[in-house]
Amino acid sequence: VLAQGLAPDTPAAFFTQRLRWGRGQMHVWRLESILRAKNLTGAQRICYLASAVHYFAGPQYVVLALAPAIGLFADLVPFAADARILFPLFALNLIAGAVTFSLFSRGHGRFLAGEHFNAVLTTPYVLALTALIIPTNRFIVTPKEAGGRFALWPIAWPLTLAVLNTLAFANGAARLASGFPVSDSPGTTLALMFWSIWIATFSGSVVAKAWSQYATRRRSIASP
Repeated sequence: VLAQGLAPDTPAAFFTQRLRWGRGQMHVWRLESILRAKNLTGAQRICYLASAVHYFAGPQYVVLALAPAIGLFADLVPFAADARILFPLFALNLIAGAVTFSLFSRGHGRFLAGEHFNAVLTTPYVLALTALIIPTNRFIVTPKEAGGRFALWPIAWPLTLAVLNTLAFANGAARLASGFPVSDSPGTTLALMFWSIWIATFSGSVVAKAWSQYATRRRSIASP
């Protein structure tokens, strides 16, 4: 379904819009009881349920993004596998995910852009879930103006992940060099380092893209 409208022009506007949508879905879940609502067909119930469950991916992204740093800093390993087995499985998972995404989007989707999308949406999705416990009647209007200063708060989570996982990668390298790998396993340490730099790269690119967008917009506004 296509509809005309104004898309969010800044990270702050995008954050605000998605938070409002997420809270709305949680209110529907809480007040209308999707699973027990009357006068809904099976297909309609599945449709509403799929829309609401989507927002529960926020905590999942948090765990996946923090796991490598926790492993490299605190020696708490979220898996037990030989790196020779883990690396091929990890690569196969990425390839399968990219191929599946491309097939379902009929070639129009962009897998890497989807990873950026997930990084940006983690915070509003997690905040939206609070509406299940603490409902709010406040309606947040999406900002339509593109001007103003660069807002750091909408990308605070990706920025934190980029810094944290970069430091975790450096810590892993130092542990390997000093002969004290995580769980006494160089393979496990390398796997965590690869995982951390993957998260850091995507998170950092989100921050860079947000700044590039802001700089481009400022130049266009300043130009006569």
